[in-house]
Amino acid sequence: CREMAAEFRAVERVPREVQKVAIVGEIYTKYCHLGNWNLERYLAAEHCEIGVGGITCCVTTDKDSYALTIPAPGEHMIYSASMAVAIGERLGLSHEEIVRGVAAYTPTGSRMRILKLSEGRTVLDDCYNANPQSVTAALEILAKTECGRKVAVLGDMGELGELTEQAHYNMGALAVMLGIDYVVAIGRKAAKIA
Repeated sequence: CREMAAEFRAVERVPREVQKVAIVGEIYTKYCHLGNWNLERYLAAEHCEIGVGGITCCVTTDKDSYALTIPAPGEHMIYSASMAVAIGERLGLSHEEIVRGVAAYTPTGSRMRILKLSEGRTVLDDCYNANPQSVTAALEILAKTECGRKVAVLGDMGELGELTEQAHYNMGALAVMLGIDYVVAIGRKAAKIA
């Protein structure tokens, strides 16, 4: 178990106390606090955002190199794709199966879900359990998207404790810094966004 877990260890900034190994049948999975960290043998590079259409990147392992197209926006999706490659290799999937699997990803619920509307309008639905990190990612993606008007509809972010007012204010300030054309704030806590 320790040998298998070592293959998925983080290089830095992941304290040992937040790392746990869970055994599910004969599949060994490592759960770590995720941030901007790399896996020792799974290097993601050469990424290119393609707006709300997703992101492309190359994930290189000791075994192979994978040119991936992730059909969800945001640089943060590279971490999930890298984990998918690591797990796919560990389970013995072929190169083609791993690439196809990443390309077939569909967001769950209202997590970076793209809705195409009439008259060329696009909605980036990322409202499920919003938090400062997810709202920041959504605003950055919106800012990078080429379109006529950029409108952010933002609601309350819960479970922030004493950071609630400042976090909501910061989201409004970020929207201004990123050049978002309109911000609609909905909710008692979200009033600080405006």
